[in-house]
Amino acid sequence: MQSLSNRQSLIASYILMGIFLSFGYPPASLSKFFCRLSHL
Repeated sequence: MQSLSNRQSLIASYILMGIFLSFGYPPASLSKFFCRLSHL
């Protein structure tokens, strides 16, 4: 179960990272977003 949730979180992070990069967000917001993901 944990492997599945980790895979889903990785896929979601990759997709959202692409969205952030496409919109040109600063790395600070990305780091905060990944911190929120890690807490989830």
